[in-house]
Amino acid sequence: MLSSDIFICSFSVWLAFLLRNDQWGTLEGNQWLVLICAIIFSVSSFYYFGHYRIVFRYSGSHAFLSLTRSSCVIGALSFLLFSIIGIDGIPRSIGVIQPILLFLLYGTAHYLIRKFLIFNIENNNSTKDQITNALIYGVSKDSRNLVSSMKSNTKVLIKGFIDSDTSLQKNTIDGVRVYGPHEIITLTKQLQINNVFVDSGLLLNHDSTIFNSLIDLNIRVRKIQGLNKSASMKVGIEQLFDLDTADLLDRKGNNSKNPSPLKSLYGKVILVSGAGGSIGSELCRQIICSFPKEIVLVDISEHALYLINQELSSFNQIQVDSVIV
Repeated sequence: MLSSDIFICSFSVWLAFLLRNDQWGTLEGNQWLVLICAIIFSVSSFYYFGHYRIVFRYSGSHAFLSLTRSSCVIGALSFLLFSIIGIDGIPRSIGVIQPILLFLLYGTAHYLIRKFLIFNIENNNSTKDQITNALIYGVSKDSRNLVSSMKSNTKVLIKGFIDSDTSLQKNTIDGVRVYGPHEIITLTKQLQINNVFVDSGLLLNHDSTIFNSLIDLNIRVRKIQGLNKSASMKVGIEQLFDLDTADLLDRKGNNSKNPSPLKSLYGKVILVSGAGGSIGSELCRQIICSFPKEIVLVDISEHALYLINQELSSFNQIQVDSVIV
């Protein structure tokens, strides 16, 4: 990275003089001073802002922010030295042209490097069979958070959104195209879809026959739930729960104000293993309505455990503890 940055920096200085003087040539005289200062400014700034600690194939907005901050510092120093103070034989416009070219060249180079690394990983024979092609049913805050989380996951490819809102269809959201529900069966064949992620908040408002058809086609349907509560956490495909047939039934859950008939659990300490799963989480909801003294949640998934813990913690009179195994 250091070698490529020095090369790009040198090229930006040469290109700046080419554009300014409108003629081909090599650096001479004080022009070499511009090159030396540009390299010192760039390497020092990039090092200070952590640019050399970034793993490019997983880089995103943080890498762009680091590049922007570094470029602002480089631009300010160059403008101060070459445009305001001035050096003999150096046009003052170089203090503006060169930093702008440097930012554009760095941004383009790093974007291409990241795409190249991701392309190599996706086409590696050892991982190609493990790629998950997925559609997301329902455009919501949770589903958009999922797309952002999955961008760094090279084994999961989000092929599109499915939504009934005609104003969204044929458009793109976060670079992902939106299709209509009537296209879902065709898309699963054309795009070789093997997973569909469904916003849990939209399950009861859509025709269940669509999800039943997907299940019949051996396509795994998983629920998206509560990602807006933990946007800072990294989300993996293994943290999405399989769709349960109960999710397609129009029925209401237990009312927390009405005690559960499981009176034998009142005032006791209850431990639930697999508490983050679809069955375990529902079991926790029913148990806590019986007002136990304490409920201990055990699960292997940190994200799933976090979600059910947050939900049950609203019962202030009951202690809720989580254990990751």
